[in-house]
Amino acid sequence: MNPIFEDLQAILISDCYKASLPYTLVANPDSEQLATERLQLDTELNVEFENLAAMFPNSCSLEQLVTFYHNQQADIKTESNDAVSRLALNVTDNFEVHAYEVNCIISYYEQQHCDLTKRVKASLSLLKAALTQPELVKTGSDSYSKYRASRYLSTKAKNIMQKWYDDELR
Repeated sequence: MNPIFEDLQAILISDCYKASLPYTLVANPDSEQLATERLQLDTELNVEFENLAAMFPNSCSLEQLVTFYHNQQADIKTESNDAVSRLALNVTDNFEVHAYEVNCIISYYEQQHCDLTKRVKASLSLLKAALTQPELVKTGSDSYSKYRASRYLSTKAKNIMQKWYDDELR
């Protein structure tokens, strides 16, 4: 076997035994840049939450989204703290390696937080559209699917389906 592969295998094996993530396989992340991006995204999202809450103070959907976001944030923070604590149990003599491993953990969870914020921001955009244009999101026989289908179906086809639907309700 090639000596380079043996060295690589030895490094990976020692990493796998020391930590749950083999850090030698992870690119050197920039946790400060991710933290800045996370703070910016978080601030923008909270401003949007506040604006929508002022416009629609009794929106259960908005409150559910805010609660979901805060719960997921707390979960990510807890997982991050747990990962750093587990790493502290496996402290190496080499400070640079330990600092790099901590940086990798922090970067990973900062990225998770950024991804969460972007997904919630997209959901908030959809919710905002639904709240500001309720005619697109109706219930019963005037559902959104009928609104979309009406562009593709003839009047006769729509009438047949509406008659069938009404008959099935009885």
